[in-house]
Amino acid sequence: QNLHQREESLLPKIDMLQSTLMLRKSIDSLLSKKVLTHQDSLSLVSAITKLEAIEKQLNLKK
Repeated sequence: QNLHQREESLLPKIDMLQSTLMLRKSIDSLLSKKVLTHQDSLSLVSAITKLEAIEKQLNLKK
């Protein structure tokens, strides 16, 4: 049962890691553009905001 509890506690962290990697990929892609459209800018702000939220969640769990 202890192993099961550890697995359950890891799942949210794994989800956050996957989200972080996808967001970083999106951010890197947008930042590689020479010119950003208005939608690109909104997507960039949204991705950064989501990364900040993940960081706060991780810091709270320490």
